[in-house]
Amino acid sequence: MIIIFLLISILLVIFQARREKNIGNMLSFLIVPYIILVFLNNFVIYRFGFYKISDKVLLMLLGAFIAFFIGMSLFSGRASYVIYEKDNENRFRHYNIDKMVKFLYFVAFLASCKLIYLIINGDITGSESQMGNGLVGHLLLICYAIVPIVFLYWTYNKKKLKYLFSVGLIVAMNFATFIKYNVIGLIVSIFIFTLIYKKSVLIKACVLLVSAVAILFISNYVIGFVLSNSLKDVSNLFYLNHLWKYSAGSLIYDNYIFDVGVNVGVGMFQKIAYFIFALPNMFLNKIFKITIFPYEIMPSRSVSSVGEYSNVTDAIGYMFPSRGGTLEIIGFLVLFVIIGALFSVIYNSCKMRNYKFSPFLANFMTFFVFLSFFGTFYVNPGPWEILVWSIIVPYFFRIKGKNVKSE
Repeated sequence: MIIIFLLISILLVIFQARREKNIGNMLSFLIVPYIILVFLNNFVIYRFGFYKISDKVLLMLLGAFIAFFIGMSLFSGRASYVIYEKDNENRFRHYNIDKMVKFLYFVAFLASCKLIYLIINGDITGSESQMGNGLVGHLLLICYAIVPIVFLYWTYNKKKLKYLFSVGLIVAMNFATFIKYNVIGLIVSIFIFTLIYKKSVLIKACVLLVSAVAILFISNYVIGFVLSNSLKDVSNLFYLNHLWKYSAGSLIYDNYIFDVGVNVGVGMFQKIAYFIFALPNMFLNKIFKITIFPYEIMPSRSVSSVGEYSNVTDAIGYMFPSRGGTLEIIGFLVLFVIIGALFSVIYNSCKMRNYKFSPFLANFMTFFVFLSFFGTFYVNPGPWEILVWSIIVPYFFRIKGKNVKSE
């Protein structure tokens, strides 16, 4: 089954890349991480104690990919929707990049002040609930709307290090929240944005993405152990096992969908309600202390024989009707056709606005497409808030009078 899974998945990616004339497209951002993780886990990593991803899970994933592709094809863009790298110079003219940089420095300054305050008060080990909350936490999320633009601008002006430095500071402050998906999401967003608008850097971007995520992930744990004075008690194997658990643990956890059942009795519409109310619940809980359709964390289960556990499925597995009948499985496939069509409309509408950049598109594909293998980010308010800021914030940095579309 794994050969069939890999073969069909790769063919879907190649077909869509040729159709869009860019490997950096929505379908490849969804499927390629799964291809890599499934291949490595079932051919290599399982030898080190991690469980194989079952054939039933692979069939479920493949069905979702095909359904998503069918939905995408209903609204697939043609040559008019192709983003050309040569138009970037004209796109940059619509934005005040220096103003963006000043804002990033301002946010970094405020975040640094809060970080220093937490360190002085000995509260740095609890910064996951402190550094990422409040005004600073929301400002860091706002930065998702402009950091990718500033970074891309630096790739055309590499001698002007102030652009790179401002991006680096925001990455560092997100790292200081000790919320893993905050910093990983930002790195992935920069990666996707760069591939959309500058596909010539594909190989470099992929190498930097993998390296940066691995280094930041391991560093997150190392600093935590240093602060708790327990670094000497941790073996190097711990970091590798944890890295793989966070990378592929959700896919391995999917095995339990068919073995013992996951979210049995939770209907499709209830799961969708969890997603829809994620952002409203942030305000409702803060103001009225109430939560509508509260998301329930899944039980922790073993994903390896070496003591690694996970409590999340990937986004596809989460929507699958565990222990469901034929009609429910058909409904699952129809849902992914609808999702593919809806996502395609969003994807192509952003690409059609060819005279400006779309950080919304990069952030949307980061949390709702690329990181689908990682978990269900739909149930967290953070990614939804980032999308809202990605629509609003860039307009404050637009240069008035620049409305000429690129040819």
